[in-house]
Amino acid sequence: MEPMWTREGVFAYPPQRLWAPLAAETAGQAWAAAARPGFPGDPLGLYVHVPAEAPGLDWLGCLQREAGALRLPEGLAPRTLYVGGAGAGTLAKLETPAIAGLWTWLKRRFRLDRLRQTTAEVDAAELDGEKSAELRAQGVGRITARLPAGAGREAEHRRARFAEGIELCRRGGVKTLCIDLACGLESQPPGQAERELEFALALRPDCVFLCEYGPPAGAAAAAERGRLRDRARCLEKHGRPAGAENLQLSDQWARNASFLGLGWGAVSHIRGRWVYGKAGSCADYARTLGSGRPPRLAAGRLTPAGERRAHIIRALEDTGRIDGSTFLGLFGVSPARAFPRELAGLSRVGLLTGSSMDFRVTSGGAEDRRLCARRFYAPEVLRRLPPEG
Repeated sequence: MEPMWTREGVFAYPPQRLWAPLAAETAGQAWAAAARPGFPGDPLGLYVHVPAEAPGLDWLGCLQREAGALRLPEGLAPRTLYVGGAGAGTLAKLETPAIAGLWTWLKRRFRLDRLRQTTAEVDAAELDGEKSAELRAQGVGRITARLPAGAGREAEHRRARFAEGIELCRRGGVKTLCIDLACGLESQPPGQAERELEFALALRPDCVFLCEYGPPAGAAAAAERGRLRDRARCLEKHGRPAGAENLQLSDQWARNASFLGLGWGAVSHIRGRWVYGKAGSCADYARTLGSGRPPRLAAGRLTPAGERRAHIIRALEDTGRIDGSTFLGLFGVSPARAFPRELAGLSRVGLLTGSSMDFRVTSGGAEDRRLCARRFYAPEVLRRLPPEG
């Protein structure tokens, strides 16, 4: 069953369109522009979804062919690298030499000496000391792990192994831990997802993703889903809840990533939802590449207005500033022309300072940055949030 990220039709919150263009054929052009000296904008990111789930598939050859089909310039230097796969477990299921081979190709194809952060998506229950050491040797400082879902003895056993794998990662020098938590799976009886959230929080992650699968089945399931969403919004808003250290449900590393492989999706319960994907399976992905064309990149409910909102929200929340020249270069209009009422209102009450092009949060504080960004949330997202104050 695939995640139904856009079922409710709330505001799509995508990465900047420069880094994740809807048409895969334009990815090479975007990367080439970003590689030019003096190009304004956020650091370039690379997301590699390893298509290794299909037995016998030459997954590394597929990645190499896609990079060639996209005409990616040689020597690109991404600032962030995320390597993952379906089910958050591909890397841990690969043999250690295969992991080393993947990084050997990445280092040959890209310049990785300027990376600020390297993330690996693993099944912590499958991780052993040898694989953990290999990831550490490749500079992985961040781990994303899917918590095993479901009830019963086998699920409990896998969760115990999961906790052991998390501790193994920490002892190996991993600085940041994110846990993916599923809800809405057929293997989860009523109340199970809430218990799994408590289990995840007890491991003291830095962030948690709540991944929803399908619509709730019945009133009780809908009520539980509502409680989980309310908890997610609360955790995301207040930051340090329930014994978790520096917990956030929105991850910021992926908002500037281009993609190789099958694709990826994520959800933020405050900002709305966004998702990118390509082929439906490894086999489809390989067949498309065999035709000599890169798989097209599809996205959920993206509009030019949504992309502009996403850029402003991200800039205000992360930096407290709106760079007018970057915005104009990306969208062909100044911030003041795109959002006259929002910017004028925030300036009138003293939260923002600036001109028609460049703006900054007056105090620079995190709470004021969040308040300013909230002014740009779509109405359907605001309806889901508790009132301020």
